[in-house]
Amino acid sequence: RCVTGETLPSVASQRLFTVNAPTDMADMSSSSLSSSDSDTSSILGASQILIRQKAPGRPVRGRPLWGGDSDSSLAETKGSSAGSCNDDAHRHLLQKRIYPSPENAASGADVEEVDTRPQQAEVKTELELAVISDCLSDHFLWAHLPPNDLRHLCESFEKCRYRNHEVIFAQGEPAQYIYILYLGEVVQRTDGRNESQPLEQDSGKYTVLGELAVLTGSLYQETVLAASLCTLFRLGRAQFHRALRPVPETSTEERLQLLKQSIPEEMVVYFSEKALRKLVSDMSIRSFQTGDILVEKKTRLEYLVIIAKGLVVATQRTLGGKVYEDISFGPGEHKTSFGWQSILTESEEPAFQGTIVAKSDGTALLLSHKAFRNALGGEHASTLHHLAAHRLAKIQLQDLPIFHDSCLDDIQINGLLDLMHRCEYSSSSQDDGEGESMTIFKAGEKMEAGMYFVREGAVTLKLKSGEIQSRIEAGGYFGETNMLRDQNKDGQKHFAIRSPTTAIAHAPKTALDVLYLEECRTIVNTTMLGLGGPATVSAIDSSVRWNDLDRHSLLGTGHFGQVWLASLPREEQKETNADEPRKRIVALKIQAKHQLVQFEKAERFVAERNILSSLHSPFILRLFNAFQDESRLYMITSLMQGGELESIIPENGLSEDAAKFYAAGIMEGLSFMHRRHIIHRDIKPENVLINEKGYPVLIDMGFAKYVPDKTFTFCGSPMFTAPEIIRYNGHDKGCDNWAWAVLVYRMVTGTYPFYEKGTDELALYKRICKGTFQLDGTMSIEFRMLMVAILYPDPAQRLGSSANGWRDIFASPWFAGDGSFDLRRLRKQAIPAPWIPSLRDPLDSSKFHPDTSDAGDLMQENFPPLTEEEQQVFISFGPQVSNPA
Repeated sequence: RCVTGETLPSVASQRLFTVNAPTDMADMSSSSLSSSDSDTSSILGASQILIRQKAPGRPVRGRPLWGGDSDSSLAETKGSSAGSCNDDAHRHLLQKRIYPSPENAASGADVEEVDTRPQQAEVKTELELAVISDCLSDHFLWAHLPPNDLRHLCESFEKCRYRNHEVIFAQGEPAQYIYILYLGEVVQRTDGRNESQPLEQDSGKYTVLGELAVLTGSLYQETVLAASLCTLFRLGRAQFHRALRPVPETSTEERLQLLKQSIPEEMVVYFSEKALRKLVSDMSIRSFQTGDILVEKKTRLEYLVIIAKGLVVATQRTLGGKVYEDISFGPGEHKTSFGWQSILTESEEPAFQGTIVAKSDGTALLLSHKAFRNALGGEHASTLHHLAAHRLAKIQLQDLPIFHDSCLDDIQINGLLDLMHRCEYSSSSQDDGEGESMTIFKAGEKMEAGMYFVREGAVTLKLKSGEIQSRIEAGGYFGETNMLRDQNKDGQKHFAIRSPTTAIAHAPKTALDVLYLEECRTIVNTTMLGLGGPATVSAIDSSVRWNDLDRHSLLGTGHFGQVWLASLPREEQKETNADEPRKRIVALKIQAKHQLVQFEKAERFVAERNILSSLHSPFILRLFNAFQDESRLYMITSLMQGGELESIIPENGLSEDAAKFYAAGIMEGLSFMHRRHIIHRDIKPENVLINEKGYPVLIDMGFAKYVPDKTFTFCGSPMFTAPEIIRYNGHDKGCDNWAWAVLVYRMVTGTYPFYEKGTDELALYKRICKGTFQLDGTMSIEFRMLMVAILYPDPAQRLGSSANGWRDIFASPWFAGDGSFDLRRLRKQAIPAPWIPSLRDPLDSSKFHPDTSDAGDLMQENFPPLTEEEQQVFISFGPQVSNPA
């Protein structure tokens, strides 16, 4: 409001405040004077604050909450017309925000503030922010605020200008703003008082006006007018109260749970309870409102953000030139946090870019990069780079339409990541600063169907004509159509396709991860990829029917059952080779229900069936189907006619090369289980069979268990028991890695690391917990290093227990030292085995030596009937059959 036709009282009857302009402030022309918008943003606690206005069509200048600079397209330009400015602003207008009114700020009622003053938001300079900060840090109301919060509060102040004689606020009005005088002079007048004393100002201190009225929620007790051309900064009452009365904090335990739920699975192992609580103590809590831009596209985020309440959405997401769908964050959503890539690495590596916008009011927990690094500790700092790369690759796979639409779960995504093969192309020559180009594959040549992910460098795709089709930068991918070649097919064909393009890598270094279709079949149902339905894989083969089964000979007996050699008709008989057996040879495992119930083993056997049905790997026993009748349970599994691994280990052990072959195959089977959170818990030579190709296969899932965290059951074979099992400290996949190392030691030396002749079981457990064993000079130095690294009593420090898991083991010098180990050929079972079983005929069972002297046929025995309640344990085991084979 301008006061016209009024003569100001003399200086003697007024309180006069004068502030000298900083020497480097530009002159203010009268043409640039205007009142600022009364609507300011909430204090959201980040490096930048969003200033928004309500009136549509008015120019705004957006500043994101937690990442990004103000929009350059909205910057004020001298001489630009108002119409042009409004046109630019119109494209960036944000949803209207509602704040509590001054009367209802304390109660939190939401009504819209009204300000008829012409509105023009201005961005403050660094000098102006410094002046506000200096004033607030010296003021009793804000001096206690942390530096970050103080900075955010400074950015919430609006810059406003007043002409001479203009009323800033009037006595008796509801207090809406608190003001800081920055430049010029103002006078304060109180009605009903004949005299007033001038206010003596401390040198160098800025004046704050209206804080008492705003603080108490009362009316202004005086009128303040501009006595010259003035510049002030003002803060709305809603923001004032939010600064003094922070967002109600969640409890420490609630924040701890939110943090634990947000930490990616592969990183959990690096955080102790103490480190997690340290992170919780370093968190800051911030609020946001509907429509707030939290992160601006192409901006590096400096925080880990956990959405505690509300919903935010990442839009316009891109990586490596590829566009991805929007994704939501918040409680109840698939993801609750973002910013991991920013705090895991300091380098400017490829990362998802996008704008993150609040879709509802809410609160967030913020954790800075520095706090995260300090809590993690220096000993794990070297792993952060790998974790960042792994997490980025995981998110990329999850969000790719071909995989996202197939409803893949975390286990399948992690499995696909495990199948990726790293290919690197480098050159020492340099041309024009970019280096020599290297051909990955040529147009027209045969290649295996696969998808390529560019992790470093760039790849150019050229057509046969030489025309450039596209250039794929780091973070991008190509070859995705190759993953659809199994659609509506049996998913068994080996694809050797002819490439339509030439792929060229650019030096000095290009790194690719390659995912081959044929290998993916063990992880996902590739016949369903891209069709919009779930692509889950089950070992169960519904084409295996009970009535097609023929039993031939007894292979072994146990406490509760028998294993028989059996056969099934081979499918597609017409397409089989003449030399191929006309029957599929399988094993039939029979268990008596009554005995399982009597000895309380029923639930364990059902669990074994469920675990086997979820495992489809050439290195794990395959369950084709399961059946039951009133008295017995039946499992039809693959048959390994090479017998037990124990039978081919000589007294003085195998060669290290042969042991390495079997060790790699067993570890491949274990890693397949571990990525599904299943641990075997009974690794020993007797539980490893040799298939017809000479490859090791894990069997006997009697102790196997789904363990997402830790379990405390004492189980396993004494020679292979890990220290944490003996001590009841809780165990996870580390116990399998320990048993695997003991088995490898047994294969190489023919003995056990912790057993000597005459050692009783208690003494054995003492030696295991102590972790001391013999190594001699006949072993290679690489083998000794591997044994020392894995046979380590503390599971947290054991090789293979980190997020890298099996990768660390296969990266050890014993496997990777001479470069001859080829994981891809191992997975395809294309490496010649050290020993291949010789079979007289398809039904040869000579490698098995069962004691059948007292063994009857369980199929012919009669067992006591089970009660209805006892039968309920087996209800999901398999279909009922009435006519035993």
